[in-house]
Amino acid sequence: MTRVPLGKVNEFPIDVLCPIEIDGYSVGVVNTGGSFFAFSNYCPHLGAELTGSQIYRRELQCWWHGSAFSLETGEVLSGPASDPLKTYRVEVQGENVFVLKE
Repeated sequence: MTRVPLGKVNEFPIDVLCPIEIDGYSVGVVNTGGSFFAFSNYCPHLGAELTGSQIYRRELQCWWHGSAFSLETGEVLSGPASDPLKTYRVEVQGENVFVLKE
């Protein structure tokens, strides 16, 4: 696995989806108040970019059709999506945030 730097802890406001481009692909990063999550920034339902979606209690709700996903696992919590959201492992080392990429 490769560690890809995302930025500093203080660059990620709490409960705001921050899109980061990694190798030409958009990854969403969320700080839920000390815990960081990274995932594909595209909804698996119809491919909408998730930037602007609602974050609440470690859940993400797509702005377009309302599908809800667990930030921790990507599991679909409510449809219409049936496929899970692709998630990535995140490491915080000191003030630096990294995503682990295969």
